[in-house]
Amino acid sequence: MATMQESRSMENSSSNVESLQTKIRKAFTLSVILAGSISVLMLVFFSVAMFKNQTLVQTMVDEYNIIGQSQSLVLSYNELSKNQSSVSIRERYESQKKALIKTIDHLETVIKYDQSLNTLIGIKSTVQNVIDECDAGIRDLEKNQYDSLSDHFTKANKFNEFVAENTRTLLQNELQYLSISQASIQQTFIIGTAISLILFIILMTSMILYARSFAAGIALPLIKLTQYAKRIAEGEIKEEEKIALTDPYEEIASLVQSMSTMVHSLNESFSALQRSNTDLQAVKDSLETKNTELKSMNDIMIGRELKMIELKKEIETLKGTA
Repeated sequence: MATMQESRSMENSSSNVESLQTKIRKAFTLSVILAGSISVLMLVFFSVAMFKNQTLVQTMVDEYNIIGQSQSLVLSYNELSKNQSSVSIRERYESQKKALIKTIDHLETVIKYDQSLNTLIGIKSTVQNVIDECDAGIRDLEKNQYDSLSDHFTKANKFNEFVAENTRTLLQNELQYLSISQASIQQTFIIGTAISLILFIILMTSMILYARSFAAGIALPLIKLTQYAKRIAEGEIKEEEKIALTDPYEEIASLVQSMSTMVHSLNESFSALQRSNTDLQAVKDSLETKNTELKSMNDIMIGRELKMIELKKEIETLKGTA
């Protein structure tokens, strides 16, 4: 029975050691997850912010291209007015016109700020005026009406100047938004770094306090158990001490239970040994008593025999004398 209890106690101790390892592993995993989550959130935020900035920069490049595309369109119109029969110039003109319209349509989908959108609407209207003047000049050219070609070219250049001016205004607005965005990112970076540092300090402090509490919760009961085991080794076996050693930690409580079970088994063994010693002492005393009695009886019997021998000798002596 004692062997079964000790076996169960060993199994409980083994399972509780695994439980202790699980607690440590969970605490470490939680710390890693928390630190990783903070890092991932910061990385995601800055990735999104950088993507927005890159999009804004690309938008500004497209906006700047409006100036060059509009000027190229007017120049192609001018070349076409001088060389009406050139198919390549006409194809280039049509291609530039489509590219210019496509750029403005694309900017309408990517620009997010109201002031920039309002400026883009004005640019679109002015670009349309440039296109209308160039197309009108080409139609007059097809009708052989050469007198109005110079007038259309002059108006197209005038509208093109408005396009360049409005586009520069648009770029200034976008630069302002970019500066604000970068300042916001920088400020957020500082705040995020400070928050991360504070969270890291809190995490480390919590881990240190938890480790100290955890270590104290294990070390102090183990010291008690060590003292308890030392007293057991010295022969002071008191099963009732297990109440004083009971600890809230599952592992320590299980170890205390195992020690208590061992002490209980030892007490039972000692009690059984003492009973056996008492029984043996009683048997020994009984045997010694009987041995004494037998020795006394033996002495009496020997004495009687010796007396009988003396009487026989005296009888024989008397017979010889007679």
